[in-house]
Amino acid sequence: ALQRYLIERDEEKRRIFRNIFLGFAKADDKVKFPLEKFTHSLSQLSQIDIEVLRYVKVDEYGENYQIYGNNASRIDNIYSLISLGLLLNTTGTRGGIDPRNSPFVKLSPFGREFIEYLKK
Repeated sequence: ALQRYLIERDEEKRRIFRNIFLGFAKADDKVKFPLEKFTHSLSQLSQIDIEVLRYVKVDEYGENYQIYGNNASRIDNIYSLISLGLLLNTTGTRGGIDPRNSPFVKLSPFGREFIEYLKK
């Protein structure tokens, strides 16, 4: 995990890595802290992915919505966040939904935990 921090050149991602390591250092149960999952996920994210993740409504418990409304804005980034398990695709079989538009999503439990390290 520390190696990923050392080779990271992007200052924003380095700041998030530091937040994750600080969270690990403060964790009561270090065995259960998902350090490797956090650092792997962060290393896979682009700057735009991080920006999209910042738009996610963390106060929407159980609700699903389209991050950018009914358009294709940053759709590839949204699917990237879904593939990393940070977001859950809740579009399902909704009638009248154009698959070229933004999917309905909600934060996964892992995403809810991960997003806290973006804010610090």
